[in-house]
Amino acid sequence: MEGLKELEREHDNLRTAIARLHITDASRALRLTGALGWFWRLHSHFSEGRAALIDLGWGCFVSGDADARRLMEEGFKLQQSVGDPLLVNRARIGLLQVLVSLGELDIVEPMAREALAVAVRTRDLRSEHFAHHFLADCSLIRGDGVTALPRYHRALALAVELGDRAETAVEIQGVAMATACSGQSARALRLAGAAAAEFDALAIDLSGIIFWTALLERYLGQARLDLGEDAANAAWDEDRHTTFEHAIALALDANVVPVSGSRVQQLSQSAP
Repeated sequence: MEGLKELEREHDNLRTAIARLHITDASRALRLTGALGWFWRLHSHFSEGRAALIDLGWGCFVSGDADARRLMEEGFKLQQSVGDPLLVNRARIGLLQVLVSLGELDIVEPMAREALAVAVRTRDLRSEHFAHHFLADCSLIRGDGVTALPRYHRALALAVELGDRAETAVEIQGVAMATACSGQSARALRLAGAAAAEFDALAIDLSGIIFWTALLERYLGQARLDLGEDAANAAWDEDRHTTFEHAIALALDANVVPVSGSRVQQLSQSAP
């Protein structure tokens, strides 16, 4: 009984730890959420338990486990049965991530637009961020960098507003790939190098996300070929030792409509 009381006292810290581990160590996130399942049930944290299911799905996705889709679909159905719009939408976001990675774009695009509409209505910036990101992914996978670029810009602006440095670095990678798709190879590699430096600083390795790694190789690999080895290496290294704020400003160029009143506006105005 005392152990349960201690878990209750530490519940907020455990939530934070799970969220962090999703990015830094997916296997540990899986073990922790699995271990807490009995606690959530005994203490009637049923909404938390339905969300653990989604957490397990995220952990499987990051680690490349094939169970990710099943877990995300089950979590989505469970949240739908309860009916809280915000939680249903967050479960939808998790399922969308898996579907994007599987290339099911005809399902993803209308579903992501629905997620975006709900996110705006419920003022859920995180879900709004992901919805824009998935729509950008769909365009990029189809080879349409022109459409993908403003979508990644919007997702980047929201990641900055959320203060999420890991997601911000991911969106800079997205901007880099869309930029490479338009033939701006040197600029693309500058951005990608800056994003890679941030991942190194955060000790984050996303190489287990196979579809994203393949997209990076597809677009940045072509950019390297276009420039040649020496010029490509020089572009990659150019912004690796600058501030992350500078990298954000570089990504949010003059064509971006910034989030009004936010730090993004200040950064975009100072972009080179």
